[in-house]
Amino acid sequence: MADSVTGTEEVRLYANVAYDPRIWLEIPTYFGPETWASPQEWAAEVAPEFWDGRVPDRQGIPRLEAIFTHYARECGGTDPDLPFEVVAYLHVPDPSQFPMLVQVWIDTTPGLTVEQAVQAKDPTTVEPPLVTPFSSEHLGAGLRALLYCTFVPDPGIESDGLTASVRYAFSIPEQEAVLTVVTVEPDLGRLMQSMDDLDEFVRQVRWGFEPECLARVP
Repeated sequence: MADSVTGTEEVRLYANVAYDPRIWLEIPTYFGPETWASPQEWAAEVAPEFWDGRVPDRQGIPRLEAIFTHYARECGGTDPDLPFEVVAYLHVPDPSQFPMLVQVWIDTTPGLTVEQAVQAKDPTTVEPPLVTPFSSEHLGAGLRALLYCTFVPDPGIESDGLTASVRYAFSIPEQEAVLTVVTVEPDLGRLMQSMDDLDEFVRQVRWGFEPECLARVP
């Protein structure tokens, strides 16, 4: 969600995704009496649903619940310090594996371009970002960028110190806004295997003036 000013009227913009609920999970942007009281309560409800049909594993559901709780605490709810709402989704094609976080937002910063939103000229990358056109039926022509960066892994974590980010951006000229989708993944193999699902997810993103629940029924 973002606020766009048209004339003297303030308009709220929302990013909505018609995602496949078999492999994607939206993290709530609000916890309270009307929905789930806490991230833990939400995770306790959705983890068994994602594990349904898997090989029995006494630790499978509790482990998945703990992972979902972690992401909900870190990425759920709304950050009052941000000028726009960031909605987080988890890619969970296999609940026995760690999910991949994807975040979506609409930025109304004056003068922001899609090139800036995908960090097309980021000087901190290992090599120049790979920027390619990316089109969507709902959002029109945009850009996709693949960026490789270095990072310092936590103690005890085996890593080559390289992480990848994929960024998509689409202009919403009538609202002077840019819709952005981002994932950052240190497991490069995991990211490459997920690119088809990620591209399809982005093709199902649209914007509107109201929040909508668009999850597709399998």
